[in-house]
Amino acid sequence: MLSPRAIAPGQTILIVTLFAALPWGWPGAGRFVLPLLPFAIVHYWVLRRPDLVPEWLVFATGLTFDVLTNGPLGYWSLIYLTGYAMTVAALPWAGVGRLGRWALFAALIAILACAQVLLSIAYFNQAIDAWSVAVASAWAVLLYPIVVMMLGGLRGAVGEADAHRHRDTARARLERGS
Repeated sequence: MLSPRAIAPGQTILIVTLFAALPWGWPGAGRFVLPLLPFAIVHYWVLRRPDLVPEWLVFATGLTFDVLTNGPLGYWSLIYLTGYAMTVAALPWAGVGRLGRWALFAALIAILACAQVLLSIAYFNQAIDAWSVAVASAWAVLLYPIVVMMLGGLRGAVGEADAHRHRDTARARLERGS
């Protein structure tokens, strides 16, 4: 049986995904910010406890978001899994401090913004509004420190990962595809 400490990352990811999928009715770039919030939570937990965020959870997060928002199935799963893989690949640089992790998140969000536009071309045969995606990405980067502050208390309850053991486990899991 999993301890409450072990399921806290999954619970926070689920709660934020449900929150982001609500029909807020925000105009313009506002509606593009919400889908990036679950990835911000995934990114936060992967950097701190990669052993508690398996790939299937990231896939299920994207699929849940797609189903709840009537989006094309697999769109956000692919975006989130791409970000997850890049976050796992960047784990050796995760200990560079708060500004370093924020810069890493900013770089990943920029790459994911490009992926969103390219994937929308594949899905819809037309690009989504790149300016709205760029503005939403900037907002997501600006909101990331707030996400970190909000989840900081949970990190203490969940515990900090042994930097080498858990990070190697996540990387090995990603490399072997299990």
